[in-house]
Amino acid sequence: MPSRTPTRSRKFAAILVLAVTLVRAASAGAEVIVQAAVNSASYLHASLPNGKLAQGVLFTVFGTGMSAEPLTHAGSFPLPIELTKTSVRVTVAGVTRSCPMIYTSDRQIAAILPSDIPVGSGTLTVSHNGASSQPLPIEVVEHAFGIYTVNQGGSGAGVLVNPISNTLNTLFAAANPGQIMDIWGTGLGAVNANEAAGPAPGDLASLELRVFVAGQQAQVVYRGRSGCCAGIDQIRFIVPEGVTGCFVPVHVEVEGVASNYATMSVSASGSLCGEPGMLTTGDLQTAQSSGSLRSASLQLRRARNEAASFPYQRSDHASASFYPFSRNGLLSSTQRLFFPIHRLPIGSCMITQGYEIGVFVQQGSGLDPGTLSISGPPGSFTFPGFSFSGNYQLSFIPGFPNDLEGIIKDGTLLTPGTYTFSASGGPASAPFPRTPVGPFSASIVMPLLFEWTNRDSLNVIDRSQPLTLTWTNQVPGAVVQIAGFSTFARTNNGPLNLGFECWADAAAGSFTVPPEILASLPPSQELFPDAASSLGITLWSFGSAFTAPGLDSGRIATADSISKPVSFR
Repeated sequence: MPSRTPTRSRKFAAILVLAVTLVRAASAGAEVIVQAAVNSASYLHASLPNGKLAQGVLFTVFGTGMSAEPLTHAGSFPLPIELTKTSVRVTVAGVTRSCPMIYTSDRQIAAILPSDIPVGSGTLTVSHNGASSQPLPIEVVEHAFGIYTVNQGGSGAGVLVNPISNTLNTLFAAANPGQIMDIWGTGLGAVNANEAAGPAPGDLASLELRVFVAGQQAQVVYRGRSGCCAGIDQIRFIVPEGVTGCFVPVHVEVEGVASNYATMSVSASGSLCGEPGMLTTGDLQTAQSSGSLRSASLQLRRARNEAASFPYQRSDHASASFYPFSRNGLLSSTQRLFFPIHRLPIGSCMITQGYEIGVFVQQGSGLDPGTLSISGPPGSFTFPGFSFSGNYQLSFIPGFPNDLEGIIKDGTLLTPGTYTFSASGGPASAPFPRTPVGPFSASIVMPLLFEWTNRDSLNVIDRSQPLTLTWTNQVPGAVVQIAGFSTFARTNNGPLNLGFECWADAAAGSFTVPPEILASLPPSQELFPDAASSLGITLWSFGSAFTAPGLDSGRIATADSISKPVSFR
C-alpha cells in the first residue's frame, strides 16, 4: 500500500501555496489613500492661490498605505521613479509623467514634479505594491514658491543661511543689514534639465522675483536651483539697510504669486539678536555662557470677544511662567518665548498659517517660585499650588461657575491700577524636585480700558482695499498688535484658517493694514457657526525687568485685547 505521507505533503503544500497567494493578493490589494499633495516647504492648502503645485516643485503627499517600509530616502542619483515599491504618477492635459522619488513612508512621501508636465488641472495617483490610490485632483502652475521653515511646517523661523559662514540664521546668529543671505525653498518653476539625474543649478534671471524683508524690497543676486539638491531652490539677497528685529517677516513674490511668510533675526550689529523689554542680548549672552536661561514671565490680560458663540464676552487673566530654556532650545526654537509671544518690527505685517502660530510647548519641569500671589485694586489672590510645568493661571470670568479648584474667580475683573506679583520662594525639594526661585516682588500698572474706536464700522472687510483701525487710551511705550484670520475650508479636524498679523506704535492712534496683506487672505467661508472669521486688536505694555535668586531673566507685561467676528470679501 502506498504511503499517505506524500499525499499529506501535497495537501500541506497546496494549502501553503494558497495561503501565500492570499497574503500576496491581500498585500497587493491593500488600500492606498491619498489625502493631499502640497509644496514641501510652504505646506499651504491646495485651495489657496499660492498653494498650487509648480512645475519642478519638490512636493509632499499625505495619506495612508503608501509604503510598508519605515521612512526610506533615495540614496543617490539618479533618483528612482519607484522606491519601496511606491511610485507617483501625474497626469495633466493628457500628459502623464512619473515623478522622481525623494522619500517614502506609510503616511508621507515626497517626490519632484517633472518640469515638463503641462500647467493646468490634472490628477495625481500613488501606487504601492500593485495597489493604486484614487486620483487626487491637483492644479499645476508655473510658479508657487515656498520657503522652508525650521519647524518643517511652513511657518515660523525660515531656513535662511549665511553663505559665507554657512550658518543657519537664529537668535544667536543674526544677520546684519547689508549682509548677503540665502533663502532655501522650492517652487520657483521649471528648469530645462532632468532633475532625476542630479542638481540643476543656474540663475533664472528672467523671473520677475522680489524678496521682501519687513516689507522692504531687498536686492536679489541669485534665484534658481541649488547646487546641492534636486528640486530645491536657493535665493540669494542682501538684507536691506535699516531693518532690525528678532522676528522679521520675510516673503518672496514670483511673477506676482506670494510665498508663505517666514521670519529671520536681524541685528544692527553683532550676531546676537535681542530686543529691550523682551529677550535681550544680555539674556542670550547668559544662555551662551551658562548653557541655559532661567526665565520668568508674568502677565495680566483683559480679553473682550464679541462673537455670539462665546458665552462669556469678557474674561480677564493673570498668568505666570517659570521655565529654564536651554541654549540649544533657544537656538532651535521657532517659537515666541516671552510676552508677547513674539513681536514683529513696528510697522510691519505678515501672513500666518492659522490664527495662533508657534505657541511654545514646554518639555520638562519648570522652576519653583513657592507660593505665588497677586494683589491689586480687586483684592489679593493666591495662584493654585504646585505646578510641575512652572505655569500658573488665575481667570476672572463674570458668571463662570467657580468650581475649578480656585482657578476661576467669579465676579472679579482687572480694573485699572497697580498690581503686584509676589513669590515666597521655592523649596529645595518638592513632590517632584525642581530648581527653586528665591522670593521676589514685581509690579506693573494695568492701564485704563483700551478702546478700539472704529470697531463698529468694521464688519465686512474688502480685501482689495486698505484697512484702517483706530484706537484711544494710548500708554507711553506701548505697542499695538492687530491680527485677523479668514476661515476658508473645513476638514475632519475642524476649520482651516489663514491669518495676518501687524504691529504698530500705540501712540500713533491708528494703523492701516496694506491691501497686499489683505489680498493674500482667502474670502471667508461660513463653515461653522462657532468659527467665523475674526479681527482683533491688542494693546501691549511692558513693565521693568525684574530678577530673583535663581532667575536670569524676568519680564512682566499687560495686554488688553478686543476681537470680533467679521467677513473678509
